[in-house]
Amino acid sequence: MKDPYGEQSHILQEFHPLPDFDGRYPLIGCWLIASKAVGMGIREDQTLITGTEANFVPPRHRRVV
Repeated sequence: MKDPYGEQSHILQEFHPLPDFDGRYPLIGCWLIASKAVGMGIREDQTLITGTEANFVPPRHRRVV
């Protein structure tokens, strides 16, 4: 079977099962700059492996007073 990503570089990751929320598997991602968190996003897919077509779900932020 030919690699769907062609000759591009890739990384290998260890599998960790994601929780199932009504057939959706969310994955939280964090962006770091100089070891400081600067952003967060949630991607969800209908399979345990988050694919390139996974939905991006913007997180809701609540202001705590």
